[in-house]
Amino acid sequence: IVSALPESPKPLAFCVETDACGGLLVRAKGREFPVLSEFSYPGGGFNALGRPAGNDRQAEPAWKPTVEQLSPAQYRITAAGKYYRLVRCVAAEPNRVVVRDTITNKTGEPLGILVRNGLGSLAGVSGDRFVAGYRCGGEVIDRPVKTNPTLFVPGRDMGLGLVALDDVFIVQSLATTRGDSAALHTDTFALDKNASYTLEWAVYPTGSDDYYDFINQVRRDEGRNGTVDGAMGFVTRGPNDRRSIPTPADLAMRNLKYLLIHCLSYVADDPGISIEGIEFLDFPKERAMLKEQFAAIRRQSPGMKIAFHVAHSLYATNRPDQLFADSRVIDAGGKQAVYTTNPGPYFSPERRAQGWNWYIYYPTLENSFGRAMLQSVDVMMDEIGADGPFMDGFMWAYGGDYTYDRWDGHTAQIDPKTKTIVRKMGSVLLLSQDALVAFCRKIRDKGGVVIANNSIMTRTIARETYILHERECFAGPEVHLASTPMALSLPSAIRGEPDVFRDVLDKLRWGNLYAYYEEGRLTHPSVPAQMYPITFEELHAGYVKGQQRLITMHSGIYGWRGDRQLHYVYRYDSRGVPIPHAFLSTVDAAGVRTRVELAKDQCSVVTKIPVSIESAGPVNFRVDRYDGQGCDLVASGRGTATLVIRDGGFPVTAQAKYVLRVTGADARPATAGGPSLSFSLPLADETRISLTLVPATPARNAGVSPSSPTRQ
Repeated sequence: IVSALPESPKPLAFCVETDACGGLLVRAKGREFPVLSEFSYPGGGFNALGRPAGNDRQAEPAWKPTVEQLSPAQYRITAAGKYYRLVRCVAAEPNRVVVRDTITNKTGEPLGILVRNGLGSLAGVSGDRFVAGYRCGGEVIDRPVKTNPTLFVPGRDMGLGLVALDDVFIVQSLATTRGDSAALHTDTFALDKNASYTLEWAVYPTGSDDYYDFINQVRRDEGRNGTVDGAMGFVTRGPNDRRSIPTPADLAMRNLKYLLIHCLSYVADDPGISIEGIEFLDFPKERAMLKEQFAAIRRQSPGMKIAFHVAHSLYATNRPDQLFADSRVIDAGGKQAVYTTNPGPYFSPERRAQGWNWYIYYPTLENSFGRAMLQSVDVMMDEIGADGPFMDGFMWAYGGDYTYDRWDGHTAQIDPKTKTIVRKMGSVLLLSQDALVAFCRKIRDKGGVVIANNSIMTRTIARETYILHERECFAGPEVHLASTPMALSLPSAIRGEPDVFRDVLDKLRWGNLYAYYEEGRLTHPSVPAQMYPITFEELHAGYVKGQQRLITMHSGIYGWRGDRQLHYVYRYDSRGVPIPHAFLSTVDAAGVRTRVELAKDQCSVVTKIPVSIESAGPVNFRVDRYDGQGCDLVASGRGTATLVIRDGGFPVTAQAKYVLRVTGADARPATAGGPSLSFSLPLADETRISLTLVPATPARNAGVSPSSPTRQ
């Protein structure tokens, strides 16, 4: 029989205390790890919670931290200087220490503060660090990590992680590692006069030295495991292919549920212009063409969800100062930002000479561009008939991170020497976030879907669980905190069908699932056709596990602890071609597990199906077929077992008729008395079971023939 599933990493026993200076001490496995925080003040050094590493962190004379222990696992630490007051709340949860730092500006002027939260005394742990999910062997200085605001330090059979949790800290987050210390910090945090804000972050003592165990725990604690109910992919749309309708064979080969339309280049109203964002509001011929294309696709493929490309912050125009004047992204030099100074062939020479380009705007709940975005939802869905947008650069800030015409109340350039504000600015991401949420909720309330490309996963955005997130043409840890960690294929790497599979494995090595960027390159079903639906549970290097299925490129024992649903398994060779397998599965009181055995560059998908075997002892089995017409399996065991088949991919209804065939017995008809079929089976060394759906016989004279006229 297949051996037991590997044990999951056990939580690490740890405790948290405070020192006399208000710092945190995390104790685990007989070792002590200090956690130090530093906060700059104007004209001086740093006020600290914890023991500073050197004498260059001179605190204000009035800075005297006070520690209160509220419970065995909770502390409150307060301290104040001339410029601000800090109230820190510390809570030890089962898997992490959550820290909430509420900072209040005591002055009548805007205040900038450099904030650093770090792990010290890491001598004896691994020399490597994981910065934003990437392994780094040397020093890392001031690296932006907002795509994955984490640090992880592997040790001897344990690890320590840091993660930024609140929106502002995530967007501003930087990472630095030096010697035996590692820190998450922000060099742009600011507060308006008399204002307060709470920076939230956490320390993770982990029971293993695996980065993926750390990031999976963060995903669970933060509710970052979402659902994708079907595969997605693009359909080509170019100047000579304006009404492209994908064939049913291509859609079936990719098993698509979400069909994405590429950029609206060379618009029907004016082929000298290519649009990126919500400019479709201004082009009625282009809208009509989209409506026609969508209707044709639905006639051919009912139920298909269709979205078209919207890079919301880009707007094609030659009069940018006359459009959305209150919503322009203004760069440090006072000019409106543009996506590119050379848009190539996407604008005709005549239109370029007239000043056409993609100018950059940002939406808020109050400004004119935000109102136009909300209006575009009605046109997109009610008039054109789209199910939603493919939101390119959803939380990405195409024109730079900042606009300099407005302050967001939290972001400023701070002089590292004087610790004073040099210039206030607005984070485009923080300014846009509420309007983007309102835009997405309006689409959701109309029954639509939002597919977001390139997102900084703030806590606010991650809570909108209906948004599907992926990263464009890239593989890596940038989507490790997305609720749906997917990546678009990389067209430049694909010259033929085997390249598609190599691209799939490249994504899977980072725990990313796959979305098709190109079409028409497949002659056989590939792995992505079986990756969905999935509700994510775990990410690993080369292995993704969900509630419904798991995808792996590693040999091993796989299953869901305690779950008794049988497994149907797919295997793909090094070209990505489906091939047979003889993987053994066992079901017993502990549940079901399957031994997957793969050669180099092979891959397997293990799916749960609504079929179960009940018996007094273990039963070995292999499911050879499970589809809309039949279920075939071979089983071995002792005594008698009960096979139960519930409605699913193989339909079980009271109206249907079935034929059951079992080794050593005559075929017999069967019907379902309820939502399942149940059979008693005598087991032997090799018992073959086949249940087949009997095709329904068309009824005669059942009604008016299709060619007959009907009466209204």
